[in-house]
Parts: sequence; C-alpha cells; structure tokens
Amino acid sequence: PFDTWKVRWAVMIAMDRASWNEFMMAGPADMAPPAYWMHPASPWSIPNEEYSKFPGWRQDKKDEDIAEANRLMDEVFGGGERPTVQCMAVATDQSDIDACLFVMDNLGKNLGMTLAMPMRH
Repeated sequence: PFDTWKVRWAVMIAMDRASWNEFMMAGPADMAPPAYWMHPASPWSIPNEEYSKFPGWRQDKKDEDIAEANRLMDEVFGGGERPTVQCMAVATDQSDIDACLFVMDNLGKNLGMTLAMPMRH
C-alpha cells in the first residue's frame, strides 16, 4: 500500500513521536531529540523547537494529524478500509522487534491498520 504518497504521508503523521521517546527510554536515559542527526553547524539543521511544529512531529495537535491521516487513508482505500501489512523483523535483532511492535501498536490505534510480524532468521 506504500506506493502512493498519501499512504506514506498518513503513516508519517499518524506516528506518535512522544510515545516513541517514552518507549525507547531506559530509566533516566532519554532518546536523542528528533533532530539529533542534524549537526547544529549544518546549513540543513533546524532547532528541535521548529521540528516540533511540523505535522507528524507536533504533539499539541496530534489529534489533527491523526484525523488528516485517516482522511487520506479513507481517500485511498475507502471509508474505514485499511490494508494489512507486514513489519519485517529479524528474530535475533531486538531493535527491529521493538520498532515493529511500536509501529504495530501506533498504526493500530491511530489508523485502524492491522500489522503482522513474521519473524525472519
């Protein structure tokens, strides 16, 4: 289903970055900020405060992002219809498994999608 930009955009804006941060915390060790990979001296970097205003990254308007994501999914698949997709994880890679579990939960809650996770070896 990811061959159209509307589906890719819907998934991107429906993901809850704040809950990902909480999911990835280990005790007091917080995840890096959303823009961690952009070096501050880079001409392409922007402050985290700016990132937090973009659709999909903002938390204060998450309901708006989820509503827009569902509107796009309805436009592509029909009202309330959602594809079933697979999240491919390597059985020996815990970070793959964690990411798949998080995405499965998020897209299930926010878009009503069903994700399967067959394990590859």
